[in-house]
Amino acid sequence: MKINYNQLIEKLRQYNIDDLQYPYKGYQGQQAQIFGCRYNMKNKFILKVIEYENEQSVHKELEIYNHLKQDFNKNENLVAIKSVLHFQDLKNVCILMDECDCNLKTHKDKLTNLESRLIFFQQFLQGYKSLYDHKVIHRDIKPENILISFKDNKPIYKLTDFGVSKLCEEIGNTISQLGTQQYAAPELQKKHGQSLPQFDYEKISKIDVYSIGLVLYELQFQRLPFGKPKTQNQFFDTSLKTRLVSQEDVSYEEGWFIDLIMQMIQTNPDERVGFEKLFKCYDKDLFKFISNLKRLAENQLLQMFLKPQVNIFNQRQGENQHRNNNRQYSLLQQNQAQFFNQNFQQQQCQTDRTYKK
Repeated sequence: MKINYNQLIEKLRQYNIDDLQYPYKGYQGQQAQIFGCRYNMKNKFILKVIEYENEQSVHKELEIYNHLKQDFNKNENLVAIKSVLHFQDLKNVCILMDECDCNLKTHKDKLTNLESRLIFFQQFLQGYKSLYDHKVIHRDIKPENILISFKDNKPIYKLTDFGVSKLCEEIGNTISQLGTQQYAAPELQKKHGQSLPQFDYEKISKIDVYSIGLVLYELQFQRLPFGKPKTQNQFFDTSLKTRLVSQEDVSYEEGWFIDLIMQMIQTNPDERVGFEKLFKCYDKDLFKFISNLKRLAENQLLQMFLKPQVNIFNQRQGENQHRNNNRQYSLLQQNQAQFFNQNFQQQQCQTDRTYKK
């Protein structure tokens, strides 16, 4: 089905939307056409035009926008939606939003230190909180769907594209993959969907925890931990230990952050850290946020060691389990010792302990 541009342009003018530009600055949409446009005689706006055959196919997206419409203009970490127009006679839905400067995919190589990645994660949680409060599952979190606007040369990260989002009560007891396979959680990789406890939002939302965990992994290492789908399936089956990059690639100060990422991309959602714990760590003060995240990462790791008959690395038969467990437990003790002796406000380490590598 093709968009009737002449009729659409006439209708948009009634809402002070004009000067449509397509294609526009490389913007692309999988399920829509993206235009640059002018609104109320001002530039810097994006118009997402969704065409449909069956109105039911866009009903869910419209409902998501309706649930979040107040948050779009209050939460600076969501892309601001100015208007949602539904032209039933043209079978078009038009979503008018602020234009951003770039997306995380093109900007990721600029996040060169741990603090910049933690600032991103802090802002992401602030944006996702609106979804969490309304029990919305995004299902397509990836670098392309995190846009960036710069304010005083500082990046403001904004979550966008709710085209495959779902309200928890609409999911029922199964959920299927509609997002991007590379960033989709293992429970979405099943051919006919994965059975989940009905309306258990905290567990279902771990779908998005996995996706943002992969994004954080990509920011940390500038690559995903797998390549093609075949290797992705192999990745799901690997032990936690084999997912870790070599210690030579990770600075000592970043070890706890890698631990946290690994807890977020656990294959088994029951073992994956959830948003409830992550939101308890959130604080507008960056140093308090880092402190809380460190404590969570260390507690999660400690719980895995204390869990009966569980080897944190799920070593295969024949591997030297005892040696690796001792090594990782030693690292845990070192991280804890360092954590309790850090003064984040001064950003200096005040410990006089000597640690063994």
